[in-house]
Amino acid sequence: MFEQAFKICMMKHEMDIDPFSLRCLVEVVSQRSITQAAQRLGMAQPSLSHVLARLRKHFGDPLLLRAGMTMTPTPRALRLAAAAEDVLDAMVRLHSQSTMGTEASAPPRFVMTCTDYYERLLAPALTRKMRELAPDTCMEWRTPDRAAAREWLERGEVDLRLAWVHSPWPGLRFRRLLEDRLVCLVRKGHPDVGMRLTETDFFRLPHVRPVVAVQVMAGERRPRDLRLDEYLGLAGNQRAAGGSASANWRALRAQRIEVPVLVQSFLAIPEIVANTDCIATVPALALWGVPLPSNLRVLQPPLEFPPLYGAIYWHERTNADPRQRWFRRLVTSVVQGLHA
Repeated sequence: MFEQAFKICMMKHEMDIDPFSLRCLVEVVSQRSITQAAQRLGMAQPSLSHVLARLRKHFGDPLLLRAGMTMTPTPRALRLAAAAEDVLDAMVRLHSQSTMGTEASAPPRFVMTCTDYYERLLAPALTRKMRELAPDTCMEWRTPDRAAAREWLERGEVDLRLAWVHSPWPGLRFRRLLEDRLVCLVRKGHPDVGMRLTETDFFRLPHVRPVVAVQVMAGERRPRDLRLDEYLGLAGNQRAAGGSASANWRALRAQRIEVPVLVQSFLAIPEIVANTDCIATVPALALWGVPLPSNLRVLQPPLEFPPLYGAIYWHERTNADPRQRWFRRLVTSVVQGLHA
């Protein structure tokens, strides 16, 4: 692989192989789609097509071939993309060495944004691992804000965002780590709920929900009437609420739910539900390890909700950075350890 990377660096032709062209090659081969690769690179599709055409001419290879609805990389494209990643990694390491003198005095610092229950799940194990492997490293957990998350990642204020999988943003990468499901909470002895929660109960009874899960405030400080997908925090979330969802789910998404109570944290919900006639729908992981009130019932939802997938997000400019890659691997190993 080193030999192939060396050949790329030494090639001379009518086109210079610049780092951005290499990034384009890697992304197109990885995504198998010019459209998706352009979104991740934050550029227009015609511009990426132009770069790809020049790369094809330079290497004398089609690189990607149409196969039905997808694009398939050629064997040489796969080798070139792997070598290009090596070149880009080497350039990052060279840059890191050139700036090491000015950064050596400051300890590494990582900032992560996620919901409170993700923090509760990950922070103990991640802190322990970081103290073992890099005791001088600082770690900060930031309150989630979906509207500001992209800007935080672009400016480098936040290193990773852990959230449900949503439609990709240009310039961001993600890696899926978690699978979750929704459960419903009802107090024992609720006068309107029998052995199970019915669809009628679900839409008729008042709900309590964290503010962070309601993505469509739209000027309403205390929303009382939300669509089902808004209530679940899935509005516009094509990956979590789209393609594979049942027809029943798609038909029910537009129905309205009364949400008279919004709280700051998922952790407050069990006690509220246990002491009122409100019900709630929460991710099962939000209840993991939480002492639940004795008069609380955890029930299966009466609707066929789509599964939830959690992922880490980071900005393209930090993708090859050695410290960032180390941190992403560490977070990934901690998340995977939760299921061990």
